[in-house]
Amino acid sequence: MIEQTKRHHAGRPLTRSQVAKQLGVSIATVRRMEGKELHPQTRSADRVRLFDANEVAAVGTKRAKTKTPVASEEGELAAELFKRFSEKQNHHQIVIEMKLPPHVVRKVYAEWMTCLEQGLADAEFARDQAIKEAEQKRRIAFEKHKRRNLDSRRRQLENERTEFERAMRVVGEP
Repeated sequence: MIEQTKRHHAGRPLTRSQVAKQLGVSIATVRRMEGKELHPQTRSADRVRLFDANEVAAVGTKRAKTKTPVASEEGELAAELFKRFSEKQNHHQIVIEMKLPPHVVRKVYAEWMTCLEQGLADAEFARDQAIKEAEQKRRIAFEKHKRRNLDSRRRQLENERTEFERAMRVVGEP
């Protein structure tokens, strides 16, 4: 691909858009690469930055050596299969539509189930924690309520005793 692009653009300066397409990155990434990996050579009449095709090809070759396309392809495949498993598509349909060997689908399905089980375990743990926290809050609220009631009852008894003592003094006086 890089060789084809190199031949196609041989000697012609490239715009950011063309560089992005050639390197398989976004235009924003090309901007971030400017001054580091890429160096604009000139500007067009309308002030568009232009890059040397040979430099872009060299950067592409360097990036291709450090990039692991297999992992990226595997990641895309796994993502697509996870999506289909979530949609409850059966293995037969997946094998037929995606033209994948059944053992690949089974292997990714096993991984999906592991992730799903872990996710369920995490959700269950989080739910249990939330229940414990809610119970703790209820206990604290109940204790506060009980203390308020006891304090209220104590004041009521003290008032009754005071009234009783006052009544007794009145009765006890000649």
